[in-house]
This record gives sequence, structure tokens and C-alpha cells, in this order.
Amino acid sequence: DHTVRIWSADKGSCLQTLEGHTGWVRSVAFSPDGKMVASASDDYIVRIWSADKGNCLQTLEGHTGGVRSVAFAPDGKTVASASDDKIVRIWSADKGNCLQTLEGHTGGVRSVAFAPDGKTVASASDDHIVRVWSADKGNCLQTLEGHTDWVRSVAFSPDGKTVASALDDKIVRIWSANKGNCLQTLEGHTGWVKSVAFSPDGKTIASASDDKTVRIWSAGEGNRLQSIHLGMVSFTLSFSPDGRSLLTQAGAISLGHLPQPPLITTLDNSKSSTSSTSSVQASPNPDHDQERHLGYGISKDRSWVTLNGKDLLWLPADCRPGQSAVFGTTVAIGTHSGRIVVMRFSAEGPAGL
Repeated sequence: DHTVRIWSADKGSCLQTLEGHTGWVRSVAFSPDGKMVASASDDYIVRIWSADKGNCLQTLEGHTGGVRSVAFAPDGKTVASASDDKIVRIWSADKGNCLQTLEGHTGGVRSVAFAPDGKTVASASDDHIVRVWSADKGNCLQTLEGHTDWVRSVAFSPDGKTVASALDDKIVRIWSANKGNCLQTLEGHTGWVKSVAFSPDGKTIASASDDKTVRIWSAGEGNRLQSIHLGMVSFTLSFSPDGRSLLTQAGAISLGHLPQPPLITTLDNSKSSTSSTSSVQASPNPDHDQERHLGYGISKDRSWVTLNGKDLLWLPADCRPGQSAVFGTTVAIGTHSGRIVVMRFSAEGPAGL
């Protein structure tokens, strides 16, 4: 019904209904402070919402195609959006005006990411190219060529010197952001690679694929360190601040001491911490591992919000995610109907879970 709903996690009641998008929601992202949520839709519009109150703060209009990806700058003051119209736009999060229009791609743009300093933006496109842009001036700084298929996801390293790209050719590539040359080619996935992320120290990379695995790689040497079976495709990936845990759409995973087999650990999402009250060694049976992921997440059939590996909140069919994002104890879901569902959980969770 193209609405946004905010729910009580404890009672399951609808607290607010926010009307806005009229098409599928393709991407959602939290601001760095967790106070705002940006959503990108097939209705050509980006909306910025208050995560606490649920009201729409800004409606960003200007794209002439569906919007595939949205990202906040590290300071939360600007938002970048990537669209099927082959254009990347940079917006003021406060005023809603378009600050830059980045043109150059010859195919739809599927992913956009800010560098840690907020001065540059990387974009990934169906034209098999990643471009690095100046966020302030809007000019293209580097054209990263060599991909053989659509590029699904792009991410900067913490120092901003390298860029990782995820492809439909089942490969992850690492590039020099300054020189534009390919530094590493990471091969091993058996399906399209949907998402990629750097660890906080920049030494490892995580990638998520249609093969329903997450793989952890050495950024410097290019070798695979871990392969984790999720049982579902994770369209988003992010590391905890200390790099010891990985947040996926299946929940929080403690990576333990690389390259040992991962520990599946209770994550205190409210503090973005990896401290845990219990941890278990992941079973060598991948089908068993997928049932032992802990922390807030989405079940593999996308019909439940989960906590500590248990079904917590059932999602009606029209509230199930096409995309989702987790920040602390808040879960944001973008649905195919255009509805955004934002749920804020207590830090402790319901008793018994």
C-alpha cells in the first residue's frame, strides 16, 4: 500500500503509518548517528525519515529512473543516490536540494558509497565500470575498468585508498582509488556477488553472494580466510567497529580470530559492540550454522525478525523485506510495495530470548 509503518517491537502494534513511496523500495540506509533513515524507490524518489518520530523530513526528487542505492556521507550532512537513469546525485540531507549531478555512466547505477572523509564517492554500474568522483566538484577522478559484467556493490577501505567492487561474474575486485589499477581479484563465489564491505582496519573484506555464503578475504594477499553459509542472500554487509563481528541480513556473526572457524555470538546491538554473554563454535555443517546466527536479523525466508537465532516478530506478507538495514536495536525494512517498516527493539529483548 506504499506506506511506511513504525511498529512497537514489544507489543507488535503499529505506532505510526507514513505514506510516501509509490514503488518498490530498493535501498535503505541509516545516518551515522542513527537518527535518520534514507530510502530509495522505484518511484524515482529518495526520502529521508526521522527514525524516532517516523515523519518524512525530506523528499529528494530529480531522478528520472528507479533509485537503486542510497548512502549517507560520514558526517550525515549529505546523501548520495544511484539510479537507473545512469546518474548519481548528491543531496543536502537538511535542505533536500541537489548539490551535485554526477554523469558519465552508460548503464544504470546500482551502488554508491562515500569515502571515509566524505570527499569522494564511488559508483557501480551495469556498464561494467566503477567510477570515483569528487563529491564537492562532481568531476570523475578515476574510471575503474576491467569488469566483465554488471557491478552490484562498491565500498571504500577505511583509509579511502582502495575500492572493492562486487560483480555478477562472481568475482570481487580491489582497486587503487588514486591510480585506478586493479590490485587483487578475489575468486571463489559460485553466484553473483551482491555486497562487499571492508573491515575497520582495512585488512579484510567480506562479500555476500547469491550462493548464500559470506566469504572473508585478505585484502592485501587476496586469499580466502573464511566461508560462512548463511542460507540466504545478504544484500547488505557491515563490520562492527572492532572488526570482530559482521552484520548480515541473517544476523550478527562473530568472526573470532581469523582464520579460525567463526564463532556465532550474541551481539549487544545497542552499543554496536561485540561483547557477548555467550558464544558457540560454529558447526562444520553449513546447514547447521545458519540456525545458530545470533543478534537481530531477518530469517532466511524473510518472514521473521529474529533475535538470538529465534523468531521474534512475524512479518505479514506485505511487510517482508526486499531490502533491510540494522542500526543498534533498530531494524528498517524496505518492501516491494513501497512501505518502509521501522522497528525499534529494547536492548535486552523480550524475556526468554
